[in-house]
Amino acid sequence: IVNIETSLSLNASNNNLGEKGAREISSIISNVKSVVKLDLSDNNFGDMGMAILFEGLWNNTTITDIRLNRNFYDTRSSKPRQQAISNLIKLLQSDSSTIEVLHICGGSNCRLKESLADVLKALSSNTTLTELDISGHAMNNRGVITLAKTLEVNNTLTSVMFDDNATGIVGFQNLKDSLKSNKNLKNIPLPFADISKVMSIPNTDKDAICKLLGKLDAKLHKPITTKN
Repeated sequence: IVNIETSLSLNASNNNLGEKGAREISSIISNVKSVVKLDLSDNNFGDMGMAILFEGLWNNTTITDIRLNRNFYDTRSSKPRQQAISNLIKLLQSDSSTIEVLHICGGSNCRLKESLADVLKALSSNTTLTELDISGHAMNNRGVITLAKTLEVNNTLTSVMFDDNATGIVGFQNLKDSLKSNKNLKNIPLPFADISKVMSIPNTDKDAICKLLGKLDAKLHKPITTKN
């Protein structure tokens, strides 16, 4: 695929490639000019493998859609995680980045948690990414508040998915407020897994939460007005 000129979509997900596979892909990916959409989800890359892969993507100028779901894995050392986050931020902040779609969903054993907030901060200045899926990372209210602040200034993102991130009432409130200034977001599905957890908390004011979520949903699906 290095020398093929036709635009390709490559699905290499769920192959258990591991860190070794990430190294091999990273070593050639800067020279791959034919692939525009690449799915490497569920390959057990681990934090170090992801760091290596992001580094390889720095010099790729053709991939616009990259899916790397459920590849981060907690390790005893924090250095691989820090390196992976740092390399991803560098990719997102690069002036030569071509990434328009980024899916990095987490899962029960591969959650970025609050370290995802640093990635979201980097998106404040990103001008290429239009679709982001960060579901399943349990980033809590701190992460969702950072997402809200990013959406206040980001003018490119049109679709964001963030369910299963332990979003609480404070997070939902901040997200609602951020949409007052965001005119570009078209798709941000309500995080029903998080809503269900909030509603199940004892002594929760369910009416107040429903009212807040109703306002959030209304902002997400506000009618489009046209001039005659």
